[in-house]
Amino acid sequence: MKFLPLKVHPRLFALLALSFVIATIVGTVSHELGHYIMGKSQGYKVKLHYSSVSYEPSQALDLKKFDSLYKADEKKILSKESSPEKASFLKYRESLGIKVRNEWQREILFRIGGPLQTMITGTIGILLLWYNRKKIIIKKELYVKEWLAVILAFFWSRAVLNELICIYYYLIERKVSKFGDESMISRSMGYPANTLNAITCIVGTFLLLWVTFFIVPVQQRFTFILGGIAGSALGVVIWFLWIGPVVLP
Repeated sequence: MKFLPLKVHPRLFALLALSFVIATIVGTVSHELGHYIMGKSQGYKVKLHYSSVSYEPSQALDLKKFDSLYKADEKKILSKESSPEKASFLKYRESLGIKVRNEWQREILFRIGGPLQTMITGTIGILLLWYNRKKIIIKKELYVKEWLAVILAFFWSRAVLNELICIYYYLIERKVSKFGDESMISRSMGYPANTLNAITCIVGTFLLLWVTFFIVPVQQRFTFILGGIAGSALGVVIWFLWIGPVVLP
């Protein structure tokens, strides 16, 4: 095959597989850190886990105060007669209503944090490869710094994998998946659940095909593909089943 000679370089395969194991773990944690940082900036009470970030919106405390005020002065609040307690409660309820109406914007920003971090990292890799493309394409093999840029670029693979999971879910369940950051963002903005997944998948597919079949030398291409698949799969097992639940439960 002209564009994909079926030849494996054992040493390169081992190094690439190990690199993708590390990249899978680092990519997962950095993705969740994107949520964590954005959540902190929005005033959420957040906690980092190995595959997610739990959070409590700042308005949760306001809702607790709302409940306590209501319970403390329920009779006066429900009474037709005016009272300082009733006036204070109604004023607080109005201010809380404004916060609730604005909460969806903060929720979107929190959800955006993870995907945005992942796409920025991948774009850095793409830009490094694009800037050096003329030097790279004349090489018969890549070295450490080029491979590092390639692996960074493959952070975009998350977007492709998300859409493949959505397609699989639809084929099995006959339903459009409404879970995941991109689906929740799309729904929050009033678009169909799969909108953002589809857009980022198209962009990611184009970029990764460019890296694989234009940047990676033909002699190393098949080894790269096998190493990437094996390393990513092993990275998922190592982090999600073994190390992650222990280090960041």
